[in-house]
Amino acid sequence: MNALISGDPELARLAQTARDTPQGWALPNLKAALIAKLGVPHAHKALTSQLSAVTPGSGPLRRMIDMATDRQELSPAGPMLLPGVQLPGGQRSPATTITARAQFLACFDDATTFGRSALISHRGAVFSDHQGDEINRVPTRAWFDPLLSGRDGDTYYWHLPSSPALTLPEAIDLTGAFSPGWGHAILEFAPQLLLAQHLHSFAADVPLLVDDGLAEQHYALFHWLSGGRKIIKLGFRQGAQVARLWRASAPDFWPILRQPGTVLKLKDTAVNPAIQAQLLANVPPVPADETQPKRLFIRRSGHARLADQDGMAELLAKAGFAAITPETLSLKQQLILFAGASHIAGAGGSQLLLPMMFGNPALKVLNFHNPDLEETPAIVAVAEARGQTVLVVPGEITAPNPDLPYNADFTITEPQLAAALASLGANQ
Repeated sequence: MNALISGDPELARLAQTARDTPQGWALPNLKAALIAKLGVPHAHKALTSQLSAVTPGSGPLRRMIDMATDRQELSPAGPMLLPGVQLPGGQRSPATTITARAQFLACFDDATTFGRSALISHRGAVFSDHQGDEINRVPTRAWFDPLLSGRDGDTYYWHLPSSPALTLPEAIDLTGAFSPGWGHAILEFAPQLLLAQHLHSFAADVPLLVDDGLAEQHYALFHWLSGGRKIIKLGFRQGAQVARLWRASAPDFWPILRQPGTVLKLKDTAVNPAIQAQLLANVPPVPADETQPKRLFIRRSGHARLADQDGMAELLAKAGFAAITPETLSLKQQLILFAGASHIAGAGGSQLLLPMMFGNPALKVLNFHNPDLEETPAIVAVAEARGQTVLVVPGEITAPNPDLPYNADFTITEPQLAAALASLGANQ
């Protein structure tokens, strides 16, 4: 297998890049190329030959909820009606019947969790936090997880570290494949932490196990929500064997990565807004600073941006909105601003999540959005369950993204903005 890789210039280049940049996109790209050339089983063998100190294996990827013999449950899985979002003109998008996920906390004796991976290994089984038929219903790229080579039917192929890098007596597990994403910190890992603390009284010395290499605001968020617990960082693809490993279910199923060209379907949403609002009510209060602006426009970097943010900032300034760039502020500074704000405007995405989940419960939110609204109703429903008013204003796409349509840049017209401000009473 080494000869096969070294004899193919493209595979050799990807393999070398993966060795040089182990936490980047090169390893998933190498896996994808190997799968396309060899198929999953042979790609797994080829990949294993390129990795050191790993134990290859294969089998079903089991459900965490089925493996949890020591489990405390807040709410069971079941059907519920997810309301639509408020749109301009007093309209709402249609409500959708979904299957909400079970919200529970599991404890595993002598289990191993892994850096930047969705996997847990326990008593010879490998499992992740998927429920029902989620992992089959939603198209995924199994090979995106750093410990998975791929999937062939119901068989998953993995290469786990041969020995753990850390051994701990007890920990709350907040590791995962998408931990670097700020949106995932707020919507996936923070709710897991809040759920764990809601269902169990942990001793003060039980640490949080978090992936290494995250932005500092991730660690600040977990430190704040946990009341100052010690954070232990787990390196990329490293294992931590924990005598008592605690892992709470996530509020929704975020696949390891959707297949190219597929879109998130609203019916696949599994968030229970009332439960999430209940957990968010336990968040430590943040005092507002009355000297700060009450109306804020949040600039967004990266994808799914307003095409002309400078122009939007000028228009909103006329309505009393001060523009801020979250990346230039500490988490504490942002929380103080959002605690005292009356109105927030910005493009839908991770920048709006912090005020919607942790800001003033009486906040009025102007959520500019590209026309793909599939991922929006659950997030908006949580904010509304907290007491906020959220108006979603769909724009027109300016830079299409065929792979991930909801990440496309878009524009909002001046008449749209004027009508939206008037409907929220923010045009004065």
